[in-house]
Amino acid sequence: MTATFPETSEPQRAEAITLREFMVFQAIVIGGIFIISNAIALIGGDLHFPQSLIYRIISFGFLFVVTCAIHVVFRYLNPKGLAARSVAALPALLFMPIILMAGDILMEFVFMWMAGETMNTPSRAALSRYYFFNLALFAGWLGAYLAFLTNADLRFEENRRHRLEAMANEAQLTMLRYQLNPHFLFNTLNAISSLILDNRNDAAETMVGRLSGFLRYTLAGTLERTVTLETEIETQKLYLEIEKARFGSKLKTVFRIEDEALKARVPSLIIQPIVENAIKYAVAPRQDGAQINIGARRSEDRLIVTIEDDGPGFGRALEDIHATHVGLKNTAERLNLHYPGQARLHMADNPGGGARVTLEMPFETDAA
Repeated sequence: MTATFPETSEPQRAEAITLREFMVFQAIVIGGIFIISNAIALIGGDLHFPQSLIYRIISFGFLFVVTCAIHVVFRYLNPKGLAARSVAALPALLFMPIILMAGDILMEFVFMWMAGETMNTPSRAALSRYYFFNLALFAGWLGAYLAFLTNADLRFEENRRHRLEAMANEAQLTMLRYQLNPHFLFNTLNAISSLILDNRNDAAETMVGRLSGFLRYTLAGTLERTVTLETEIETQKLYLEIEKARFGSKLKTVFRIEDEALKARVPSLIIQPIVENAIKYAVAPRQDGAQINIGARRSEDRLIVTIEDDGPGFGRALEDIHATHVGLKNTAERLNLHYPGQARLHMADNPGGGARVTLEMPFETDAA
């Protein structure tokens, strides 16, 4: 039996324009032309201004209705791109001025009839004047409308690009987070197996409990992109307790965390690969093991987290750190995804020996 996800269709560009946005456009364009035409009439000394104002209100109301109808047609046809829309608008550009002209003539006839006057048949010159006036009026609206649609396209594409980037970032963050677990899980299960074979069942049970708590956190971390540093530190303590079951006294830890720093939010499991790296290169290969120091402090609007060990240090591995320390590379990528251009990961050898990794990122809290 198979299951298929339904296909999703991209929303139409014209439908992306809300009714409110279109009405605001109509108010600006048609309302603007209406105000300008009345201003010209007043400046020109229109002797019939009160009556002509009513005439223009009805005329522009008719223009409003006609242009709304054109918008409905465009939503239905949904031509994409300026060229396709220009072709679709060409018939309207040719015939709509005739419709508007007919409306003007009919309205003038009604006004004259109400005044008890007889309207003569419009001359060819009068018809030409009516036509080109309405052609200019409609062409102005149509040009503004095409520009309005093009701007809506740009906003549509920008929003779409942001959504795709957010989805890609989320997918990449999840992928990088999942890369943290397999090596650790394999070693831990091996350690539990060894404890059981040595009949150290109580120790094995304790280790299983710690492992389950740690895995519960990592699964919760896939749903929550950031956690407080306090939660992150507690999780690392849990992880290091699990590793101490493998290494015993070879693994020593020291935590120096300022109280204020504990409130900061950090990407979940951001410290994990650095601690794993210290265990792999400083603790595991040495007979005497190593000490891992984890510190954190606030520096103005920045959070500084350091992870140090007294092992052999990076040495020449710093020359090609991306190839030799994949976990550190992943951590740097995650920082960049969470805080583009605002965070950094610095690696160095301590003067007295050992490796030091420093994470620097914006200091953010729940209240921020």
